[in-house]
Amino acid sequence: MESSVVVLLAGDSGDGIQLLGGELVRAAAQSGRDVRTFSDFPAEIRAPQGTLSGVSGFQFRIASETIHEPGSLADCLVVFNAAAYVKYRDRLKPGGLLVAALEGFDARSLALAKLAAGRDLLAEAREQFRVLDLPLKDLTLGALRELKLSQSDTMRSRNMLVLGVLVWMYGISAEAVEAELRSRFKNNPGNLLAYRAGLNFAETLEVQDYRVDLPVHSVERGTFKTINGSQALALGLAAAAHQLGRPMLYASYPITPASEILHELARLQPQFITLFQAEDEIAAVTSAIGASFAGGIGVTASSGPGLSLKSEGLGLAVMTELPLVLIAVQRGGPSTGLPTKTEQSDLTQALHGRHGEAPLPVLAARSSADAFDAAILATKIAVECMTPVILLSDAYIAGSAQPWRIPEVGELPAITAPSARASDLPYARDAHGVRPWVAPGTAGGAHRIGGLEGEVDTGRISYDPENHQAMVKARAAKVDAATRLYGPLEVVQRCPGADTLVLAWGSTYGAVRSDMERRSAAGQKVDYIHLRHLHPLHPELKKQVDRYRRIIVIEMNEGQLAQHLQGLWAIPLESVCKTTGQPFNPDELAELWN
Repeated sequence: MESSVVVLLAGDSGDGIQLLGGELVRAAAQSGRDVRTFSDFPAEIRAPQGTLSGVSGFQFRIASETIHEPGSLADCLVVFNAAAYVKYRDRLKPGGLLVAALEGFDARSLALAKLAAGRDLLAEAREQFRVLDLPLKDLTLGALRELKLSQSDTMRSRNMLVLGVLVWMYGISAEAVEAELRSRFKNNPGNLLAYRAGLNFAETLEVQDYRVDLPVHSVERGTFKTINGSQALALGLAAAAHQLGRPMLYASYPITPASEILHELARLQPQFITLFQAEDEIAAVTSAIGASFAGGIGVTASSGPGLSLKSEGLGLAVMTELPLVLIAVQRGGPSTGLPTKTEQSDLTQALHGRHGEAPLPVLAARSSADAFDAAILATKIAVECMTPVILLSDAYIAGSAQPWRIPEVGELPAITAPSARASDLPYARDAHGVRPWVAPGTAGGAHRIGGLEGEVDTGRISYDPENHQAMVKARAAKVDAATRLYGPLEVVQRCPGADTLVLAWGSTYGAVRSDMERRSAAGQKVDYIHLRHLHPLHPELKKQVDRYRRIIVIEMNEGQLAQHLQGLWAIPLESVCKTTGQPFNPDELAELWN
């Protein structure tokens, strides 16, 4: 019996591929399976129909065991047209199942995909794969005939017919899916009719060779929700605002792939959070700083180019020592680059991309579900250390989904604001070097802070050389002291006698962990630490690293973390990296190093 299956859906951007994949994943998770996903779509709002550049893909893996990534090669490839098949055929396992919409392989479709006229792609495919011809157009038109819609309106529901076929093929609860469709599309009966037609088509064919029954996955007790990284960040910010008990201003300017956080917060309308769509990136970050100056907590988000524009504002937050959370959802760059593809190439900018001596904590979420905890930790550090914090996500985390157990409020960490006594001097520091947070309007608490250097304790403007040196060191020491909030260093995998250590960070977690588990099962002794705290590094990390003969750093850039660690430690490191816009997968990692 199979324990997991990988399915890849592909078609035009307007074919509803992402919607189809999302419905399948939610239903699979509700049916008691573990799931992981990967979205791959073009940046254009409506890319040219039927062309290779316009193909949208959605890969998901459903399993009866715990999994960490969406898989490598697909067991089943579902394509709506010839271009989708050409783009993704190399991602289908030899002997795998190809489900193909017949009308997508006609002469016009071949021409749009720039293929020779008269070529029989499906006949060629049968030499490598099992092929299920799906008369999708005829089935959809027949299923919705009674609604008397135009053909174009009718065909918008064809992805729901495919949903019915796949629900039957993978033993997902048909009733649960129908209930979801009734709720979500109550004003569009065509989707429900098309879904039922897909179920009936699959059952009538009785193609048992295509059906895969996956046992239910045993999971911890609790209430679960399937979320992507952007949704998790929004929920994490809402939880952080609740724990702090102060107003939060989320100020951002639209940029792919960070915009979905704003969309999700607008949908949730959580307590304590006010939303502001600014006119540009600079207005967004300075508005957030203004909120923190007023005694709330400011949060902003962006991606590569926007992070650059916010750098002056970050310097102001460092100098004023105000709490601020900046979420950087990384994408392929530079410039506009690959706005819908993933990369980890903003690390150097996050660590060093400011003028002057302006250190600040830098954290990285490692998965969609982990983004919730990372958002709370970033807010806690920002408030309790009175500093701006950069939290790194990326396009892969933002768009991929997994089940997440909804925590009880009592399980959330406390966030305690520093002293707010009116008698405190603006830059008088506690035992951890943290200054007080006195909001304007506090009786007797008048004080001055700003972008000009302030005098030790008083905050009065000072050009004294020794004072500037002292303040630079004080700000850096305060950031270094943030490690008190880290907790113990987590070693993801430890093998007795291992002399090789793998270091990774961010969204490489799923693929690297799966690769490490395979290597361990094969008898290869490799230890694995996944870094969340990129600055300051965990105080226990260097002691751990010194135990190993060989250190391998895995990341989706051209070696930025490896270069950073090399500069800090002056020890030999091996770098495994790429910048293709696609995440690592375990099969790929198995070939990249030994």
